Amino acid sequence: MSYLFFKDINQEKFDEFVKNHECCNLLQSYNWAKVKKNWNHMYTGVYKDNELVATGLVLIKRLPLSFCMYYLPRGPIMDYKDKELVQYYFEQLKKLAKQDHCIFIKMDPAIHVNDYDSKSYNTHRYEETETYLDIFKSCKAIHKGYTMHISDTVQPRFQSNVYSYENIDETLPKHTKRLIKDADRRNVQIIHGQGEWLDEFSRLVELTESRKGVALRDKGYFKTLLENYPEGGVIFLATCNVYKLNKEAKIKKVKLEKEIAQTCENAKKKLHRLEDQLRSVDNDIKEFKEIFSEFGQEDKDIAIAGILSIQYGNTCEMLYAGMDERFKKFMPQFEPLITEVTRFLGTGFY
Repeated sequence: MSYLFFKDINQEKFDEFVKNHECCNLLQSYNWAKVKKNWNHMYTGVYKDNELVATGLVLIKRLPLSFCMYYLPRGPIMDYKDKELVQYYFEQLKKLAKQDHCIFIKMDPAIHVNDYDSKSYNTHRYEETETYLDIFKSCKAIHKGYTMHISDTVQPRFQSNVYSYENIDETLPKHTKRLIKDADRRNVQIIHGQGEWLDEFSRLVELTESRKGVALRDKGYFKTLLENYPEGGVIFLATCNVYKLNKEAKIKKVKLEKEIAQTCENAKKKLHRLEDQLRSVDNDIKEFKEIFSEFGQEDKDIAIAGILSIQYGNTCEMLYAGMDERFKKFMPQFEPLITEVTRFLGTGFY
């Protein structure tokens, strides 16, 4: 038995290994280095008896005075319980780092320390966690701890996962189903594609940046993602036709006013119900009028929310999302956007 370390694994072998590994992660895919164009990179790997058993996309940031740093986003990919393999990999990587005047190596492997339902947060950790930590520490790695501050890490420590399975719609909470009906009632539709929707998606992300006071990414970055993942990259847009909704609302308003006029004053419950419906329709027409002031009163679809996703291996990362706050009552983030993404992807999880 022998190990061999390489720093130039070819794309076919590299991606095949990562995609089929239980620790599969988009940020360790071959083309992620092409997305991070402002970094240099190495495609490292270890062979054991002529079989690839470990890979690591190493991003290299050049620093002043000819120094640099190495970073393995969500990597390396290997059996973290194989102490001998982990130690060998980092021994060889540190030799390269020394030659390259690298002052430190940073990594954040996608190890599930804990999984729990969002409503039942807990601080328990899987027993294997300490095993992983001990092995990494045997390589002289320093664990930064279970920080709760996102500024302390490069990648977020917490990630929301949804596991795909058949008939997922039937298991949704009642509250979610009600919001889905709200979206359906406003006839929110879904379209998906790639570069042809970059302008609309970028506009929605810019609106989210302004609303949240954060800096995300621009159109050029989204284009780079789609170009490097032509098979797995998808933009989903939730759209609606306000012109048609306004037309339907005005027709409904006329019918309600007529029914109210024809209803006996003694039928208080019925009158109260009809008046509530009329107020709701009036509010809708008022909102539509405000929307027309910006988008124009035309018979056209308007993009109101969007997601950029990349499927890789058996996973799909929803990397960026944007929404026009003026359409929040349309509930595009519920149905059909998220549900449609799940149907489109089929198996795996995102």
